[in-house]
Amino acid sequence: MRRALAGIALAVTSMVALSFLIPLALLVREQARDRVTTAAEQRAGALSPVLALTTDRADVQQAVAELGGRDRLAVRLPDGSFVGTTHAPPEALDRAVRRRETLSADTPDGWVHLQPVVLPKDRVAVVEAFVPGADLTRGVWASWGVMSLLAVGLVAGSVLVADRLGARVVRSSRGLKSASLALGSGDLDVRVEPDGPPELQEAGLAFNTMADRVAELLAVEREMVADLSHRLRTPLTALYLEADLLSGTPGARRISAAVAQLESELDSIIAAARTPLAAHP
Repeated sequence: MRRALAGIALAVTSMVALSFLIPLALLVREQARDRVTTAAEQRAGALSPVLALTTDRADVQQAVAELGGRDRLAVRLPDGSFVGTTHAPPEALDRAVRRRETLSADTPDGWVHLQPVVLPKDRVAVVEAFVPGADLTRGVWASWGVMSLLAVGLVAGSVLVADRLGARVVRSSRGLKSASLALGSGDLDVRVEPDGPPELQEAGLAFNTMADRVAELLAVEREMVADLSHRLRTPLTALYLEADLLSGTPGARRISAAVAQLESELDSIIAAARTPLAAHP
């Protein structure tokens, strides 16, 4: 029973922990990604007003350096030249220029966000914000490790609690079993200390009540046997006297022998009734 309770606790707690851990892990990953991508989009948006004012290469380089660095921000100028290091696929850049469409895409190195800026004379510049792959998952593994440790602790704690409860139930059941065997062997003084769940406590109280009742019944039986011996002594004595009066006759010898046998059987019954149950084979 103890092992079964621990197994049930392990299975149930593991399923509950997994049902919460998997969605929570995915949510943590998405939040970490959203945090860095939102910051990148904000940097790209902050650079758009600069391009609306000037497309001078020196001014754009200074703005890129101040907002995110040339490895995180890049600008495709209307003349096709680049300020900063670009990580976007060429087809994505062409699409952003032609369709003037804001794009976001995953690349082998990370994630890029392309934001076109329409300038006078139908010119288009594209602001590129780049997030390295390591930043997309920064802190995710640590969070997953903490959540895994918490889940393992929860499962281990539940198994430990179930094992302790099972041990208590098993201990109470074994105590009740031992007391029942002792009572069946004739130990009328054996009692149990009610312990464990309420059901086992009630069973222990019922056992003690039964043992008390058995002891009372046996005491009454012994008193009845003792009283019977006193009652039979007088008739036996009278029969002995009658046999003495008829001494010398065949009938007197038969009566004496029968009375002696009856007295022997009576003594055996009284001795057996007074012998403790544990002494019986």
